[in-house]
Amino acid sequence: MVRADALGSVVELYSDLRLSTNDRSKWTVFAVAVARDDVHEVQALLQRTDDRELLLNGSDSGEGGTVLHLAAVRNAGDVLSLLTGQEGVDVNRTDDSGKSCLYVAVEYGNVEATRALIESPAGVDVNLPHMNCTPLRKAIRNRSVPLTRMLVDVAK
Repeated sequence: MVRADALGSVVELYSDLRLSTNDRSKWTVFAVAVARDDVHEVQALLQRTDDRELLLNGSDSGEGGTVLHLAAVRNAGDVLSLLTGQEGVDVNRTDDSGKSCLYVAVEYGNVEATRALIESPAGVDVNLPHMNCTPLRKAIRNRSVPLTRMLVDVAK
């Protein structure tokens, strides 16, 4: 378990998991682990924080969304499955432009992220009343047959 020991050392160095990894990036240590779709790293970081809800629901991606939005963009299905199962996670929270993480996953055509979100225990809302375009409509506009089928099945 050299990797776990090394990760523990890094976490101790960055005792505030919201600390940016460098001056050029607005991403935090936690956001980097999410973007890499590294489930073990994300689990280790979650276990070492006192404020899980802030990490999960706060604007931690550096781009106006949550780490769920970042994972949706990066098609990080395994990490999304882990994160959406966490207590207190708001899977329907929108980014600064009003997009849910499901909408973002569909917008980028990310099948694994979309699957993880619609299968999440947190319950993704496929209908976004505040947007003119739902994730299903976005999938249709993007001509994505697999995403359209997934979203139609969920909406039934």
